[in-house]
Amino acid sequence: MLVATTLGEVPNCDVCVEEIGRALRPGGIVTVVETRRDRDFVAFPKLEELFGRHDFVFIDRRGRSWQDAARFRKRRAAT
Repeated sequence: MLVATTLGEVPNCDVCVEEIGRALRPGGIVTVVETRRDRDFVAFPKLEELFGRHDFVFIDRRGRSWQDAARFRKRRAAT
């Protein structure tokens, strides 16, 4: 799943990330792209904390000086 420059626009990021988690199957990956050119930019530390609260694990982060792309994996359900 790809979420591009969206989280800064939604009124409740926790609800949004919870829905992302619901839509992904266990082990699914979401890529979040944020650009510093957006006035509603969400910095990486906040993304990492936000997704961590919703049972996601950070995979990696890539980007340029003005744009970040971070990938998170949904934890697999306990069996």
